[in-house]
Amino acid sequence: MASATATYSLVNSYQGSSFFNDWAFYGSFDNLTNGDAIFVNSSVATSSQLAYVNSAGNAIIKVDNTSTVLFNDKRNTVRIASNDRYSVGSVWVTDMLHVPYGCSVWPAWWSQAPAWPAGGEIDTFEGVNLVTNQQMGLHTDPGCTQVSPVQTSTLINSTDCSYLTNSNQGCIVTNPAPTSYGADFASAGGGVWITEFAETGIS
Repeated sequence: MASATATYSLVNSYQGSSFFNDWAFYGSFDNLTNGDAIFVNSSVATSSQLAYVNSAGNAIIKVDNTSTVLFNDKRNTVRIASNDRYSVGSVWVTDMLHVPYGCSVWPAWWSQAPAWPAGGEIDTFEGVNLVTNQQMGLHTDPGCTQVSPVQTSTLINSTDCSYLTNSNQGCIVTNPAPTSYGADFASAGGGVWITEFAETGIS
């Protein structure tokens, strides 16, 4: 665990009407996880109202849930990545009011090394398909395992973090709180997730 006495200064804030200014839209079909999705570019996302800021100042990122998609075709949605990179010694925070849940969706808030999968990945928030609770995970170079996996949660999915093991499953823990994902998460008003990327560890 990183020291509780560490202090940080605000470097960037992504919020309100300028939220999307510093993010890159993927602009391609899902060629990473083989999902039936097309991650549209910025102009399509804007014109289709798949990425916008609402009147309350909340950034909305969504899937096209109004079009009829023929069998074997892919559905439009959004994947964005920050234009900025943050090194060891950083903290990032996300405040989410609602995330998609249910069959076939895969909402995630995560970070990755520049040469991913080498260098690793931190999954701060992840929900896959019909899971009912949020998951957290690490994907690393070979040789990293969770030594005390119950530090974060007693629900342990896997402890080998290597991206070469189990088809890059990573070391995964499940948040036991029923309000961590799904309908209960939304009705509770969402939640805030904080990731500390410190020399002494990731928390």
